Amino acid sequence: MTCRRVHGSAFGAYAVYPEEQVTMSGATKAWQSSADARRHFCPVCGSVAYMAYVNNDEIDLPIGAFDETGFLDPTYELWCIHREPWLSGAGRREYSEDRS
Repeated sequence: MTCRRVHGSAFGAYAVYPEEQVTMSGATKAWQSSADARRHFCPVCGSVAYMAYVNNDEIDLPIGAFDETGFLDPTYELWCIHREPWLSGAGRREYSEDRS
């Protein structure tokens, strides 16, 4: 439900990369949204910048941050327990909650 509130939408869509493949520049403000997740935002406009984890080496980048579109193909979906009934999984791996 946190993703819904942060994005103001039925879901948040992220591209997930290993931390060592991501380079960031500029200042962000962080909010610890759970015991192991920190969400980073632009301190000027409030846009979601990325999500990082305490015990995980992945960085989640919101797909709205990419200039190019159409090159990402979803492979799994999290928190399906909260999926809107009008959305389908379209054959992706589904997790009722997180991947852990």
